[in-house]
Amino acid sequence: EEMAKYEGLLAEAAAAGLGIHNEEGREAAVRNVTWTQEDPRALFDEMKGKPVSGVVESVRDGSTIRLLLLPSMNYITLMLTGVRCAAIKPDGTTEEHAEEARYAVESRLL
Repeated sequence: EEMAKYEGLLAEAAAAGLGIHNEEGREAAVRNVTWTQEDPRALFDEMKGKPVSGVVESVRDGSTIRLLLLPSMNYITLMLTGVRCAAIKPDGTTEEHAEEARYAVESRLL
């Protein structure tokens, strides 16, 4: 019954040309994300002193955040300066209170 409901909604969306069924808007809906920065300093200089909008994708630890900058679609790792907190290391080991530090930041940003 649920599947029939979803199939009906999918057919309605296709008939109306909505979402992925909209041929004209398909190109505009594709994001061209820059996953790696060839010259991080140039990106910094371009955005220095300006307000920048972004989406927080993840919080690695209490001082490191993964962001998708908008509207430029640059994916960056932001490391906060002047913040010293327990770290979660790449091998998965953690310093004392690292999980608590990450949670404190996550609860305020995500």
